[in-house]
Amino acid sequence: MAGNKVFRLWLMDQLRINENGRWDAGVRKTIEDTLRGHFQKILASQQCAFGKIEITWEGIGFLRAQNGYADTDIVLHFLDNVRESILRNRFNVSLKSGSGHSGATQLTPEGMLSEIHVWENENGTDARLGKLIGNLAFHEAMHNKLDADPRFPGDIHALHSKQAWGLSEPVIGSKSDLTPDEVFKMAPAMARVIPQF
Repeated sequence: MAGNKVFRLWLMDQLRINENGRWDAGVRKTIEDTLRGHFQKILASQQCAFGKIEITWEGIGFLRAQNGYADTDIVLHFLDNVRESILRNRFNVSLKSGSGHSGATQLTPEGMLSEIHVWENENGTDARLGKLIGNLAFHEAMHNKLDADPRFPGDIHALHSKQAWGLSEPVIGSKSDLTPDEVFKMAPAMARVIPQF
């Protein structure tokens, strides 16, 4: 049976550009609803230590030192594009604009850092922007818990031997969805202690 602890997901809105006025409360609500739906499937698993989810949006200037994160939380940073990447600009990670990456997750000296590059790769042209970005965010959350920390080797892209339109695949779309294999992998990993940036 799923646990009764509360899992916390922090969504850090650090966008400075609003392409065609599309980044609004409605899109953020769709992102949140998409993430909540995926995580609720995981929380329902008997292998998961958590039973509830709490999602919090914060903006630029949020003081993590004052608020803190639990070591089992996930923090996702929403940025305009690769040029605004914290990994690239603060930690010198080689990320190139136009490389096909709409997100990145890597362990840094200051904690695990997961980014979603909202306007990269013409994401802003997708009619279902909120669903697409929610799916991309969940993909980065999977990296966060499953394979970006060297203590937990693996590759989420290898979960499926053939294309299953899952959220662990290298290419994610607005129609991608969580598969049973992905739930099976993520449920026990939710309790992993991975300090966040």
